[in-house]
Amino acid sequence: MSTPQNTIAIIYDYDQTLSPRYMPEEVVFPAFGINGESFWQRCSDLVRDGRGTPNRTVAQRKESIETGTVRAPKH
Repeated sequence: MSTPQNTIAIIYDYDQTLSPRYMPEEVVFPAFGINGESFWQRCSDLVRDGRGTPNRTVAQRKESIETGTVRAPKH
């Protein structure tokens, strides 16, 4: 007989489709020591400057990778 399994779902709204704010500002940024205001400004600059970044969501991913904010949390 098999052991019963629990089903767990995690819902994380990364791009304001469900939440009125960007959830990284509440959870991810504090864990990584990221200044939200300067992070979003750099993302906006990427889109404005036309450096191959078509929108803010793509800029967010690119900025996270290029600046090294994609790494293990501090704790």
